[in-house]
Amino acid sequence: MSVAHGQAWPSPSSSSLAALALPAARRYARVAPSSAHALHMPSHIFTRLGMWPASIQSNLASAAAAKQQVAKTQPGDSRQVKDTHGPIFLLEHF
Repeated sequence: MSVAHGQAWPSPSSSSLAALALPAARRYARVAPSSAHALHMPSHIFTRLGMWPASIQSNLASAAAAKQQVAKTQPGDSRQVKDTHGPIFLLEHF
């Protein structure tokens, strides 16, 4: 998903590169469905392509996975969400 991070900053070819990465972005979230970061990464491509509902859903799933991971690894400490990249990215959409 290095292409996804590369799409975070606009360039003349960024939309065309993002379109090429769309199939891989959709597959990537399915590869590691409990990984908050893996669930978040496709949103870089979705955002570049203006796919706002898909980007928002990607980051909501990321936030939920991060919360579940904390509940599993740090029971009773729901305040300690370690991977906040997805929720922070959501702020850009609202």
